[in-house]
Amino acid sequence: MSAQPATQFAAWYKEAYGRFAPEVATPGHLPFDVFHVRQDAHSETDEMGDALCIGLVKAPISTHMKVDVGGGWVSGRIPKPGLSFQPSHSIVLFDIDGRHELTVVSFSEHLVAWVFGDDAPPLSNLDVLTRDSTFNDTEPEDSIAALWLTVTQGGPTQALRVDALFQIILVRLFRCSDELRSGCAHALSDAVLSRAVSLMHERMADGITIGELAAEAGLSPWQFTRSFEATTGRTVDAFLAEKRVSKARRLRDLHGRQGHPDHQRLRRESDRLHE
Repeated sequence: MSAQPATQFAAWYKEAYGRFAPEVATPGHLPFDVFHVRQDAHSETDEMGDALCIGLVKAPISTHMKVDVGGGWVSGRIPKPGLSFQPSHSIVLFDIDGRHELTVVSFSEHLVAWVFGDDAPPLSNLDVLTRDSTFNDTEPEDSIAALWLTVTQGGPTQALRVDALFQIILVRLFRCSDELRSGCAHALSDAVLSRAVSLMHERMADGITIGELAAEAGLSPWQFTRSFEATTGRTVDAFLAEKRVSKARRLRDLHGRQGHPDHQRLRRESDRLHE
């Protein structure tokens, strides 16, 4: 099934995902769609025409999602909330394993050109937003939530506010893509870094994945690894390796002490850390 232009995208979505009937609204002056839907676990293939979509996904932290936009599957746990981007003229494969809510804003390539005029950036710049299954940015997350609230409340200034929120979302998406392409990363807060390091210590022997650490931080795996390195000066893998070696040495020293009551357990744990 091929996607229709953005002004008809919600109707296309309703046909493609008939078992998840969305609430649909297009109340502004600009030709874009916004709709909200509650869905269960499902796998789908979306064939995008000249429409682009940005979706705000809300799900329990344990919900996993994987996406393939042509470069292979990327997966991770959905943070609270997460943004999912679908480029125009792409075939997007989805697999999400739990119940979730989705607020979608869909718009055409032509609308992007009209909004930016001669300063329109290349649409291909946005492709970096598909690097993870979802990504985080507070401004478009808040703006998409406010957009849906506005279209459901109505009022005399509704159309003006809806169009303004859409343009804020659009501008921020291009800024997000610029930051990702340039490798910019924000430092982790002390609380988030402390929690991540604590989890590494707690799960040292049995292992912890970057996806699990990222989910605890409310970030995508790619964002977490970039931010962790920006904060500590080391990659997650290098940091974990250093901690494992350090702990193994301490355990070996304790094991080497004659008569230590836990020498067998310490030896087994040291061996696991060296594997």
